[in-house]
Parts: sequence; C-alpha cells; structure tokens
Amino acid sequence: MAARISRAKQRIKAAGSSFGLPDGEEREERLRVVLHVLYLIFNGGYTASSGSESHRPDLARKAIRLTRMVHAQLPEDGEVAGLLALMLLTHARREARTTTAGDLVPLDEQDRAKWDRGLIDEGTGLVKASLAAPALGPYQLQATSGWPGITGCCPCGRICWRRPATRPGHTSTTGAPRSPPPASPSNATWSPGPAG
Repeated sequence: MAARISRAKQRIKAAGSSFGLPDGEEREERLRVVLHVLYLIFNGGYTASSGSESHRPDLARKAIRLTRMVHAQLPEDGEVAGLLALMLLTHARREARTTTAGDLVPLDEQDRAKWDRGLIDEGTGLVKASLAAPALGPYQLQATSGWPGITGCCPCGRICWRRPATRPGHTSTTGAPRSPPPASPSNATWSPGPAG
C-alpha cells in the first residue's frame, strides 16, 4: 500500500497537480456535502433502515465522533456546530425513544429521566453559540426545534434573525408557526435567555 501511495504522489507531482485546500465557493460546496454525508450516517444509526433493530447507536456515535472532528477544525462554522448540536440533542433521547418491545415512544411521552443531560447541555450550548452566525442554515434550525433554553432565547419564543435578508419567515423553535407579538421589531437580534 505504501508503494502505491508513493507512486501516486510521484505521478501527481510529475503532472504538476497539487492537493491544495479549496477556497471560496468550492470549499463551501465540499463542506456542505461532507455535512450531508455525516447527517445521513447519523440518521442511519438513529433510525435503522434494515435489520431487526430500530436504531444502531454505534453508527450514530461514529457520526457524532466524525462531526466532532470537523467541528474541531472549523469551530467558527455555525452549520458545523448546528449539525453537531442536532446530533447530540437527538442522541441524548436514544434510551427513551423506544419501549422494551421496540415500539417508538412519542417525544411528549418519553421518560425524560432517561435522557442524557450531558449531551443535552453540550448540544444546547453549541446551538445557542451557532445562532450568533449572520445567516442560519438547515442544521442550525433543526437543532433549535423544541428544546427548553433554546425556545426561550427570544421573548417572543421564536428564532430572531440578525439580518432580515436571511429570515425565511417566522420560524418557531417549537415546530409550529407562531406570530410575533405586535411590538416585536422586525430586525431583532438573538440574545440568550434563561435555560429551562
């Protein structure tokens, strides 16, 4: 294997090619693809598509580990933090998701004592930090859905946006549309609220 790698490197050098890191739009596109693959791996563990098990925690943990590695390299990227937060907040509920017979338990009927508080705290911290980004992506928005301490970020109980151009409408953190209060300014900025 080492000989093959060495020969490949020599061919690349002879051709005048390089392994430089992409920048600009190419970098963003590659990162988007990497995050999507990590999301799919996690989903494969969260909801197994084949076999007798309803979930594969080993696969979900691998996706979390790989996403942690990406986050360590890109700590300022809001979408990377949002994806990691989404995974952690979802995985935190794993033990309460199913009955002993393997049937799914609705979120509002889950035994919260079985939730992993450490993962919830870490995920909540990540998503709150990622909401400071000038534009929000799909993983950040998914991670905000229905979590105490995130729902309470704004007095009006919705995600507040830094720039009106990035606001897709009044997206509620509880998963249901909600109108802003009459006195709510349209250019409100996010500010942390009490954790609940």
